[in-house]
Amino acid sequence: MKEKVFLDLRDKIMKLEYKPGTLLNETNLANEYNVSRTIIREVLRGLKDYGFVEIIPRGGTYVSEINLKEFRDIFEIKSELEGLAAELVLERINEEQKQEFTELIQKIQNTFTTEIKHGDLIEFDEKFHQIMREACGNKEVARILESYHIRCTRLWYYVSTDITDEIFVEDYLNFFELGIKQQNIEGAKNIMKKHTDKFVELIKSKIL
Repeated sequence: MKEKVFLDLRDKIMKLEYKPGTLLNETNLANEYNVSRTIIREVLRGLKDYGFVEIIPRGGTYVSEINLKEFRDIFEIKSELEGLAAELVLERINEEQKQEFTELIQKIQNTFTTEIKHGDLIEFDEKFHQIMREACGNKEVARILESYHIRCTRLWYYVSTDITDEIFVEDYLNFFELGIKQQNIEGAKNIMKKHTDKFVELIKSKIL
């Protein structure tokens, strides 16, 4: 139950349903989710690790403001980690995970023959990176990338909800073709590094 509450509250903050500066009242949250305040406190401490909340002793818990400057360091690290993850995926991916990639690519291609919804594009992005994290076979790399991905997605929503993931679709298709099917490690690494760089340039275009 704690994990369900954590994921739901995390997603609400990420998607700006709880905007920066919002007070998160423990009692109200406990009532909303029908859990104890102890569970809510544990969830809020977990969200603090994401940088999603600020806990002020005897002052309450607030949704954190978004500091754009701190993302510079994240982007530099994320780009290299995405490249490393790509290399590990090609070395360690199993048949079940290959099938997940295949099904995702087919779903993306089928969706692009009809009207595309913003939510579908975000879902594709989240699923793609989830498979990458699982297939890389390194829990530490996966843990760090998940944290960065969630934080960057919040930034994506914060900067502009009209930013679609459509421009990233070619990255998913190219990684599948060049990496999964052709086992081109250097090519796959470059695709994933540029994937992060593309996101950075997109964010810059919205804030400059």
